[in-house]
Amino acid sequence: MKFIVQWHRIPGVTPLQTRQKRREVEPLRPAGLKVLGEWYAVAEPEGVAIIEADDPRDVALQFLRYASYVKFSVTPALSREEWEEVLAKLPDSQT
Repeated sequence: MKFIVQWHRIPGVTPLQTRQKRREVEPLRPAGLKVLGEWYAVAEPEGVAIIEADDPRDVALQFLRYASYVKFSVTPALSREEWEEVLAKLPDSQT
């Protein structure tokens, strides 16, 4: 399943601290969790990513490792094609 991840660095945490934490945490990433893309806001302590994971527990585990540095918002997501499949299952009166 795909997830939209938004993050905000916690006030008082520096970019250097988050970079060092990332170097510690990334090698621990569960095998079933893939980062499909990441984007960073220019001159802001935030960004967004699209990830894919077989098990949402892997997502929770990885982001808990950053909990004292970064606040995350994680939302399940569907591709356009997947969303169209869902819509196709609804009666016309509900779309």
